[in-house]
Parts: sequence; C-alpha cells; structure tokens
Amino acid sequence: MDLLKEAERILTSDMPVEERLQALCKFLRENVEHYDWVGFYFVDPEKKDELVLGPYSGAPTEHVRIRFGQGICGQAAETRNVFVVQDVSKEDNYLSCSPDVRSEIVVPIFKDGEIVG
Repeated sequence: MDLLKEAERILTSDMPVEERLQALCKFLRENVEHYDWVGFYFVDPEKKDELVLGPYSGAPTEHVRIRFGQGICGQAAETRNVFVVQDVSKEDNYLSCSPDVRSEIVVPIFKDGEIVG
C-alpha cells in the first residue's frame, strides 16, 4: 500500500474536515507498525496559548488541553519548531498520551503564517 497516496485520498475526500482528520489518524496508526498514538492538537481560538485535543487514534489520554511551552506539543507550539524525540523517557517535560509511546514527532500546523495546531 502506498501510504502517501492513501493519506492524500483521505484528506481530499468529501467527508467533513474533522472526519477526514480522524480517518487519517486511524489509517496511520493501523498501517504504520511503530505508531501507537496519532492525533491532532489545535490552538484554542479563545485562549490562543493553549492546545486542545482534536481527532486522534490510540489510547484515551488525560492530556486534552496543553498550554504553550508545556510538554513536547506545547514546546512545538510555542517555538513553532518541529520536534523529533527518539526516547521520550529522557525528556523532563514529556506529557504521555499513551504508555506505549517510546518516541514522538510533533509538527506545528500553520495557516496564513499563524500557528493553528
């Protein structure tokens, strides 16, 4: 299976945006052997300095809101940088969304130059 083509098919489907993102999370988690948890956090439009959990696939997490600067996701939002963490157990500020996660990649999402997720 061509992962990129299938991801593109999901993202360009006629489903509502949130359903597309949910389908993408599920697809990646089920088709990439090392993915235990895949999800989106979006900037809270009211607070502007907090991320709110959006669509995801994996174990439920207590981290449904993350302040900018807190954990890897919050650091990525605050610095606007991609984070690739090979071993989350070595991170002092790591917020675990799943006990099965051993490494993590966090990619900020931008729209019109502003961070949105």
